[in-house]
Amino acid sequence: MEYLENLDLKTKFNKLKKPQDLMDFMDNYIEYGYININREKCYDLKTFKDDYRINKVDTVLSTGLGICFEQAYLQKYFFDLNKIENRLFVFRIYEKNKEEYENLDDLHVFTLYKDENNWNLFEHARSNKKGIKSYKTIKEALSDSVKNLRDDEIIIFKKL
Repeated sequence: MEYLENLDLKTKFNKLKKPQDLMDFMDNYIEYGYININREKCYDLKTFKDDYRINKVDTVLSTGLGICFEQAYLQKYFFDLNKIENRLFVFRIYEKNKEEYENLDDLHVFTLYKDENNWNLFEHARSNKKGIKSYKTIKEALSDSVKNLRDDEIIIFKKL
């Protein structure tokens, strides 16, 4: 299946100027899911390990689909386009005494952006944490992003 370019969606995206505009845009037009290696739409992660390849920003805009990886890159693209300082982070969670990566929920990519004197966590992919939250420091934002995890989990952050 070939996807036609959604020029209207790209035009709307290119007119966005403020982070809240981006959040509203993503709420209206971007769903959680991905285009697999067979160019099929996938809305759950059952076959993720076998058929996922990260999609380009253009693909996200033409299909309206993105998991945390693509959504974070779309956000970064917006912030870069609007000359807003930003950083991408990924966290990975390990259970103590387990070295293998077994569950996709153990990995998440998200965006922080700077607005005046605050760092803001821009979260769209994790529906239970969706929104924009302000913090004084990056460390505070990172700490809050993994709040409420189990005590037996080890969290590792990496700046992308």
